[in-house]
Amino acid sequence: MDCKHYERGIPPEAVQGLLTWAQAERPHVALVIASGFLSNAAKDYLRHYEQNNRPPFRIKYWERPTVNELAWQDRELLARFFTSGTPWKPTDAEHIMQCELAGCKHPAVYVIEGDRADTVLGWCALCRDVARQQEEELGELGARQKRLRKVIEEPS
Repeated sequence: MDCKHYERGIPPEAVQGLLTWAQAERPHVALVIASGFLSNAAKDYLRHYEQNNRPPFRIKYWERPTVNELAWQDRELLARFFTSGTPWKPTDAEHIMQCELAGCKHPAVYVIEGDRADTVLGWCALCRDVARQQEEELGELGARQKRLRKVIEEPS
């Protein structure tokens, strides 16, 4: 799946990467999702690609009318992304998928705020937030254990 957002029609060059990937990975379907429309040249390119290469996958594209229709049919999607008035928070599985698609490297341990290594590691903002939260939780757990040890060690 390859999502495209162009102000004008999407050119043929913009879909070549998806076809190259699909040729190597062999999915069932190579899908282009366009916030607008594919140019006539891109549609011709996709049609010729299918005719000349006979790929082992189907090539499909969704343009604005199809995307709008699908979105309006799914009330949960609309509520979650557009009408809730609150920022969207992905589930863990959605976050992992987003990071894999974006090439984000998941942090195992949070680096100090403002540390350039944070950026160098390629963490996304959500990974940094999750790691910061985990760091705070570990700190709170350590403080509780310290207090508990103190209570246990004090003579009665």
